[in-house]
Amino acid sequence: MLRRLVCALLVLVLIASAYFGFGAGPNILRAAHTPWQWFLVLTELVYATSACAALWLMHRRDQRQHFALLVFAVSVTVTTGLAPVMWGHGRWTTGLLSATVTFLLVGGLIAARQALAARATAAASDQPRSP
Repeated sequence: MLRRLVCALLVLVLIASAYFGFGAGPNILRAAHTPWQWFLVLTELVYATSACAALWLMHRRDQRQHFALLVFAVSVTVTTGLAPVMWGHGRWTTGLLSATVTFLLVGGLIAARQALAARATAAASDQPRSP
């Protein structure tokens, strides 16, 4: 039950990230003027693309999903850390706090999914096979 809940939450986060990443991409592309803002446009498109890739690979039960999830986690953490500073002209502490919270939420969700999947696989391999 917990494994399905964590997986469902991860799927919702990936869908929302893909939707909002691709939805906001064209608008921020037109508004970017500095190199850091261009970098943020790139990271936003990377996290939206990697979210789509992770969803597709999770559906296919492909082992490459781990790499796609890692790329997603890194790019969304970088984006949420730099966006308040580069777009909102906030303080670096705000960006650091934002990146830390994102890392804990997204990284924790991905790590929990991986741990629960590994535990389920180990439990399935411990089951005696009937002849």
